[in-house]
Amino acid sequence: MQVDALLKLLDILGPYRSPDKVISVRDIALKWDGLSVGDKPEPATVRTIQRYVSELSSRYEDLPALLAVKNIDISVKVKKSDSKRSGKVMSKEVSHFYLPPENLVKWFMTEAVALQLMVTGQVVGQSLGAIKQLSTQDAKELANAVLSREKAAELRKVASCVRIVPDGIGRQRATVAPKIIQKIIEAIVSDRAIALDYTTPSGKGGRRIVNPLGLVSKDGTIYLVASKGFDPTIIHYALQRASDADVAMRHIRHVPEGFELDRHIDQTHLLSHAKGDAIQLVLEVHDDALYHFTERPFNASQTITPSKRPHWSKLTAVIPDTVLLIPFLVSMLEYVRVIGPPPLRDDMAHRLKKMVELYV
Repeated sequence: MQVDALLKLLDILGPYRSPDKVISVRDIALKWDGLSVGDKPEPATVRTIQRYVSELSSRYEDLPALLAVKNIDISVKVKKSDSKRSGKVMSKEVSHFYLPPENLVKWFMTEAVALQLMVTGQVVGQSLGAIKQLSTQDAKELANAVLSREKAAELRKVASCVRIVPDGIGRQRATVAPKIIQKIIEAIVSDRAIALDYTTPSGKGGRRIVNPLGLVSKDGTIYLVASKGFDPTIIHYALQRASDADVAMRHIRHVPEGFELDRHIDQTHLLSHAKGDAIQLVLEVHDDALYHFTERPFNASQTITPSKRPHWSKLTAVIPDTVLLIPFLVSMLEYVRVIGPPPLRDDMAHRLKKMVELYV
């Protein structure tokens, strides 16, 4: 069997994954040629499919049969050529086939891939939940099945000791209705726009039709990266603010020319848009907090030199001025002092004064 034939057959058998949902050779042949249920399949196609399913329903070395077989009794009318029983309705067994997911995994999923699924599945599962199209629960169960083999003991040990947790102070992830994500995925798959009922933080709500370009999970929030119509401007929608969504079938999904999700994430500094040009940040950092910047430098431009004050260091770096810069610097409390640029220093001083006023 050629690889392209195998892939086509697996695609046809994809929905038929259990004894409760099986398909016959005749129906496979119809789907193979793109025919309707009432059509008659080509005899040559039927013979080809019979040969394929015979191959795939047999064991191969230490692997199980890829296809499982279920015999179903069906009623057939005896042909006129058989004069003794002509016109009688007889019963006969017809083989039907299905594609058990666990067998498919044993054929095509390596143990290394299974381990990767276990780890990345934590991120996908936590962020997106049990969404039908993604089948995250199925993937997790199948990966577990692969890692349950004796020869995967080492990988199973690793999988049991690897966890991914969000950075922060333990806040819960924003709640997104499963339907919202599901409709967005359906829109992407069908290449259509999405109609989103969305309320901004200021309370302004309404339905907007946008082009879904990607889904990004960040700090417990799932963002829809989208554009409107033919406008290349990219907007980020925090999906916990969406109350409903539907596929806008009349609107083709328009992707701005040259758009790439990974590049957009990089250019926006992980979805934190810059407020303006890059700035030359100059800080004084106390020795007790210096490890924050030595372990995770801003970038390659960062330099750290001794300060004139004992137990303090001078840090400089050319960085983007994003909306998250001041909250980060404020989180350093009394261990960081902004020296420059002057507008940033003034903004910090103004905000800190406002904070103090809340406690006076």
